[in-house]
Amino acid sequence: MWHPRLCIICAIAQMMTPCHRQPQDQHVTMEAFQPAYGLDATTDSGGPQCQSHPDFCFLCSFEPEPSAAGSDDDLYQTIVDLVNDLGEQEKELPLIVQVVHSSFRTNVQPHLVWTNPATGAVVQKPTWSKESIRRHLIHSNQFKFFPSIVRNIFHSIMIKQNACMIDKDTKMVVEEHRKAFIETVDAFRKFENWAATPEAGKKKV
Repeated sequence: MWHPRLCIICAIAQMMTPCHRQPQDQHVTMEAFQPAYGLDATTDSGGPQCQSHPDFCFLCSFEPEPSAAGSDDDLYQTIVDLVNDLGEQEKELPLIVQVVHSSFRTNVQPHLVWTNPATGAVVQKPTWSKESIRRHLIHSNQFKFFPSIVRNIFHSIMIKQNACMIDKDTKMVVEEHRKAFIETVDAFRKFENWAATPEAGKKKV
């Protein structure tokens, strides 16, 4: 049965919902948005890359030491070589982050002195967090982990789609699910063709 009081309450509840739509004629300026990828470390924030985050990143803050090249004292190159070796072995990203984090703490961190560029504070033995390591490996152009990440996403999607391919009662293929699976496989094939190009950092087999 229709009740005016209930309708008013529902209308008020909808107005108080944080995701309710704004009036169509409301003026929206550029201040309401931010870049997907920040190009200016002094003004852009919220992007995925290291420059948009205040925490310490070893590979962004230090450079190779020419005088120590090829020796155990080349701390920077030691980490870079470790990352590249694990990448060539096609280890998964979580394992790479864990190994790099452990190696940094043991072999590199005790020898570092870092000056925070934002505050000028001098930090002895700065901490390189797993989150910061993961961020650099994914979003910097120094390494080519993105294709591997996308590949794992495709694998996960296809496994999930396969798990609901057959109707348990009729034992028949669910046509809608089959089509979605084929579309995913086709997109994966196109991705692999791209991943085999020089632009993706992987040689064709």
